[in-house]
Amino acid sequence: MTDNNFELVENPDYEDFNLEMLHDYWSFKDAGHRKFTYTVKALLNKYDLKTSDKLVRIIRHSGHLGFKKLLDCKRCYKTFNVYTRKDIDFDKRHWFSTQLICGYCRKLAVELHVKENLVEFKQFIPVDQQIENQPPTAELKYLEKIFLYSLLTNVKIVGKNSIPPQEWSTFKEVEANGLQYILKNIIEKRYIININQYDIFAEKQNELRKLYNKSESQLSGELKDEINYYLRLSFNSEINVEMPKGFNSFEDWIEKLYEEIIEEKLLVSDYKELEKYILNKRLLEVYSLLDYVCQLKSIPVKKNNAFELDLMRMLLKYDLQHVLAIFMYMAKQTAADLYDMSQKVFDVKVFMKEPIFGRHLASYLDHLERKNEKPKYPRQLPENWTYSEIELFVSSQIIGNYEKWEKFTPHEVLSLWMEAKGVELTEE
Repeated sequence: MTDNNFELVENPDYEDFNLEMLHDYWSFKDAGHRKFTYTVKALLNKYDLKTSDKLVRIIRHSGHLGFKKLLDCKRCYKTFNVYTRKDIDFDKRHWFSTQLICGYCRKLAVELHVKENLVEFKQFIPVDQQIENQPPTAELKYLEKIFLYSLLTNVKIVGKNSIPPQEWSTFKEVEANGLQYILKNIIEKRYIININQYDIFAEKQNELRKLYNKSESQLSGELKDEINYYLRLSFNSEINVEMPKGFNSFEDWIEKLYEEIIEEKLLVSDYKELEKYILNKRLLEVYSLLDYVCQLKSIPVKKNNAFELDLMRMLLKYDLQHVLAIFMYMAKQTAADLYDMSQKVFDVKVFMKEPIFGRHLASYLDHLERKNEKPKYPRQLPENWTYSEIELFVSSQIIGNYEKWEKFTPHEVLSLWMEAKGVELTEE
């Protein structure tokens, strides 16, 4: 043996053991290129053997080469055995890298990582807390009153003053989606109190579950049992509404809120908040329509800042029904381009498809602006479209036209709202 990477392991107990033949078989003349000193034919002649099969049989049972390799952990070694010359380049084959994974050290590393995450997770396990509830005293802004009134009139108050978690979630998803800052202000003023807030715990529990699913095969039974115990933990949040002093019942408070909403004069800050609310609400609705059209027509779209700028200039000029008409037309144009592309390009990548819709939209909006036109035919919103209770309340009780906002631009909605109040804006 002349290749220092290999160690010759002998098996002298084999009945046909031949030490000289074993050494000659595994003797290298060029260790770097793994070229052997003797050819198989030379060995057959030297040892008076008729077939190479017999030579290989004797060699395989007489010993082998041991090849020691450092594993990916950089601490452990693994010995690979080579029994015949045809396997001498086994470490150059594509599958060899997978053989260098140290299962033992990787298992230890995974378990250590999971244990560290488990220690961190335990810090988020809720403990019972006594919260002293005081009647709220902070003044509500105009829009905050509308949100609170809509909440109180559209959810079921159970017990003394609790909102069922499911109804709270529904209200947030429909009425406050993208407008959480309004609810946040109401909560900070303590009109709504989220007792036992378990959102962070649920998030951390979900992260632990994902880590467990990814690492389960590497974990000990004891650690699996401990993790499963914590994954089974369940806590329910409690949402309480706090009534200010001076009211005997929620009905009295709701009636007072209604009176203030109808009669209150608006400040400049109220106007700005209403404008912000209407624009944010409309932008979210536009994105919902975009997703609806793209899913319906199987159209990819690239959403970025430049695309949102076009959405903004579109929603400022056109109502929702015309926005939907624009989207449907853009989807038709995009589908035609995608078809042409598929006929010319063998493998169309996603990044090539996604910008097409946005380019058509920007070009079409430019065209409409140059012509000072809007799409000729508005489209009805999808049958399953969910209308905001706040929108319906404002339309029926404040504006008084009983019209859904889909027929108006944001500026038109704001103008109708201001006109209905019948007062001039006053400075704070």
